[in-house]
Amino acid sequence: MAMTSRRTPSLLAVLAVFCASLPMASLAEEVQTPAGSNQPVLRLFFADESGQPVIPTTAKLTIVPWGGVQTVALPVQGSGVSIPLTRAWIDQQIKQVDAALHLYVQHLYFEAEGYAPIRSNEFAWPGSSDTVAENPATKTLDLGRGARVELESGKELRLNVVFRKPGKRSLRFLDETGAPMPGVEFTHGAFKVIEGHCGVASAIEDYGSRVSDRDGRADIRDADVEYLIEVRKNRFGVVTPKPYSNPDTDAIIARLPSEETIVVLHRWVRMPLEFNVLRDSKPVGKGLLTGMLAVYPCGKCDGPLATSDKNGIISVADFYPEEYEYIAFPGESGGRELWKLTQAEMLSKGLPKTVELPREADTAVGGPAEH
Repeated sequence: MAMTSRRTPSLLAVLAVFCASLPMASLAEEVQTPAGSNQPVLRLFFADESGQPVIPTTAKLTIVPWGGVQTVALPVQGSGVSIPLTRAWIDQQIKQVDAALHLYVQHLYFEAEGYAPIRSNEFAWPGSSDTVAENPATKTLDLGRGARVELESGKELRLNVVFRKPGKRSLRFLDETGAPMPGVEFTHGAFKVIEGHCGVASAIEDYGSRVSDRDGRADIRDADVEYLIEVRKNRFGVVTPKPYSNPDTDAIIARLPSEETIVVLHRWVRMPLEFNVLRDSKPVGKGLLTGMLAVYPCGKCDGPLATSDKNGIISVADFYPEEYEYIAFPGESGGRELWKLTQAEMLSKGLPKTVELPREADTAVGGPAEH
């Protein structure tokens, strides 16, 4: 019986699911500031550029301890927010993880209707004893536009935070020759953290999805934040700004100081894959060809790519070498590959017309072709 297997359009998605990591938890809870004026506290006061008070509609603290990520909703009191500056208070907010474990970084995020959102830098909580807290850069809370303060234990600190009216902001997608890239799909939001064992980037707030126009341009929400922009790979990958790559997306994590940011994309080379699989110069049917994904943050991920037909022919019309670290015919019981071709070899030398497998592969990749 003839058997021909071609790679389905969703192979990357299938492999990513096959190699997916354990689910990760994230909590959002509202906490109350403990009563009493003797506690060290950070008091934030919000106004616009003219000095008029602004009432935040969203006030969040993201906590990143070892073992989990949590988002705490901070209570807004008029045009202000008060946050206790004690390690004991921050430990009380940590759920589902051991509060005694090292506390990594935090950041604050604020929104107000009619204004550009604000996200602070990453900072260490006063009283943290881990190595992150020993970095001088993490001892300063910076909310932009001059709103900076050195965080110290045992003191009441006051900081005036200025919201600005939003302006125009856009991304423009170009290929490496400078030509516009229309139809590029991406999502964007305020970056929260890279979570979990497999490093999944997440957003504090999702600002929505966009598609670039015929000039390669797409408007995005204007904000004073570190952005998370996840570009859906469609036979291309992001070159600059330097991305954090996953099988299906390239994530840009950056503050965008310019009104328009250029994103350079590299177009993948399409190389239809078609060759004869032989053993002792005879066609091999039902030979399984596998592919190892070139990018997978959680270690390695491979899976079936194609199967030779009764005439020993492998055929994958829509093949892009840059998706794969290598392609191979696997050995018996997960042993050494019987045949392997790396991405570098595919791009520099091209694809083979014939693959000769060793004789001991009889039970590993298929039997003699059907006649």
